[in-house]
Amino acid sequence: MALGELSRGLGLLLARWCLAGIFLYAGYKNIGRVDQTAVQLAAKAYPAPKVLAIIAALAALGGGASLVLGMFTRMGCVALVLFLLPTTWSFHAQEALRGDVGQTLQALKNLGLVGGLLALFGAGPGALSVDHHFFSRRRYEP
Repeated sequence: MALGELSRGLGLLLARWCLAGIFLYAGYKNIGRVDQTAVQLAAKAYPAPKVLAIIAALAALGGGASLVLGMFTRMGCVALVLFLLPTTWSFHAQEALRGDVGQTLQALKNLGLVGGLLALFGAGPGALSVDHHFFSRRRYEP
């Protein structure tokens, strides 16, 4: 592996891990509070709130694990973006638009995470990933 490829792979590995931390933590915490999340979702008129609460917790855990391992990375990025957008709109953006500074910061944090996930989606997981090991054509070149 050339030095440029190694440094790019290391940078993408660190980016994946930094992004993954918040999702793994949130997913772990939300698994233990599915009922409370379901109540919040029901208050926002989401259908099947308990099912959605479970899906949200599993999406955060699965997406975070995907990033840590660099396995199905692009699919994990898409899942996390699809988790973040309705979450940001339903729980942060509306209060932010009413002037709540704390919710503005939460909405901007989530948008920053979306940006990082989209960048990772575009760049791919890098050389230090399960995806690269199993799906890269380059590993068969001499």
